[in-house]
Amino acid sequence: MGVINTKFKKSSQIEDAEQIIIDSSPLHCPICLNIFRKAPEVLPCGHSHCQDCLKKVEGYATSIECPLCRARCSVNRSKVKNYAIEAIIESLSTISNEQDVTNEIIAAKNLAIKRLVQNELELGNQIRELEAKVDRTTRTAFFVFGVAVAYFGFSYKAS
Repeated sequence: MGVINTKFKKSSQIEDAEQIIIDSSPLHCPICLNIFRKAPEVLPCGHSHCQDCLKKVEGYATSIECPLCRARCSVNRSKVKNYAIEAIIESLSTISNEQDVTNEIIAAKNLAIKRLVQNELELGNQIRELEAKVDRTTRTAFFVFGVAVAYFGFSYKAS
């Protein structure tokens, strides 16, 4: 009873999850150890192998042994594909593509932030330069005004 409850809990957790972590070993061909690129073939014993490896094992024989359990099966058997594994592999490439898109978005945002910071620094420098010009112009204007007042005020008294 406890095993059934545990399996039920796990299956309900998987159902509610947006993404799950799985052991990747069932996604590899047990002969060449490469990840399946398309739906692998399932032998009558239930083991899955990539089509290329099974073709090499079959060669010109009329029957083959499963490389994992050594169960014999006919080469002329009906070919059954493991579409569940293919669906998992396709979902992995979708996740990978989504991750690539996410990484591209992050890189673009980081570049935009970098440009904004550079623009902010440049604008800050321009503001400081303009403030310095305004300060110099104001001082010059007060100086000219002071000289003019002194000159005209002095010449007004002299007359």
